[in-house]
Amino acid sequence: MPNKGSSRLAAAVPLLLACVPLLALLSTGAWPVVPAVLALAAAAYGGQWLARRRVLAAQASGQGRWEGHLDAAMATAWLWDAGGLALFSYQGWLPCRITGDALGLTIAPRGLLLPRRRRYQPVSVPWTDIAGGRQLAPVFRNQAGQFSLLPLTELTIDVVGATAQGANDLDYLDGEPEAGEVLDELRELYGPQWQPGTVPLTAMLSSPAGLLDLIRTRGQGQPSRVPPTQL
Repeated sequence: MPNKGSSRLAAAVPLLLACVPLLALLSTGAWPVVPAVLALAAAAYGGQWLARRRVLAAQASGQGRWEGHLDAAMATAWLWDAGGLALFSYQGWLPCRITGDALGLTIAPRGLLLPRRRRYQPVSVPWTDIAGGRQLAPVFRNQAGQFSLLPLTELTIDVVGATAQGANDLDYLDGEPEAGEVLDELRELYGPQWQPGTVPLTAMLSSPAGLLDLIRTRGQGQPSRVPPTQL
């Protein structure tokens, strides 16, 4: 069972950190701006808390739904045309919603305008195109590396098949003398945990509970063949 003391301490961390700039303002005598700072902090925390509660309520009711931010570079490379999508991203990350059912995962950009545009409709990724996934420990840091009021988890989905659009195919490296350098470049691009023969789709989620288990249970995809010279 989870340690309640640890959970309470984790919940108190953002509140304690939020007090640091407030104390700095008080020490300088900037009393008039304190209410505005408190109001902004409360609005930011409240918005994140409500969004997380909605996702948790949906998960508790049996709906497989997760909300967060998707790496926009990967999203526009394999899921949607870049176009005006960049206008809705935040420092390279796009608000997204992930839902799961018997057929696979559906990834959709979130926003008041994006879902209504035909070119940015939800994309379905069948289980046969999902080869696995992994996630890191939650941190109080957002996708841009800045402080977050709620813990966020980085989760990566390993994509293959038609969804990867051939970007996971490594056969062209077979027998090539520079194959090792190419693999090193891909590992630098995708991250040290990259699984050769797949394309990673990385998301930052506030409540990832159940998604990784679903991916590992339902995913049927296989990484493309890695040339023997690269093993």
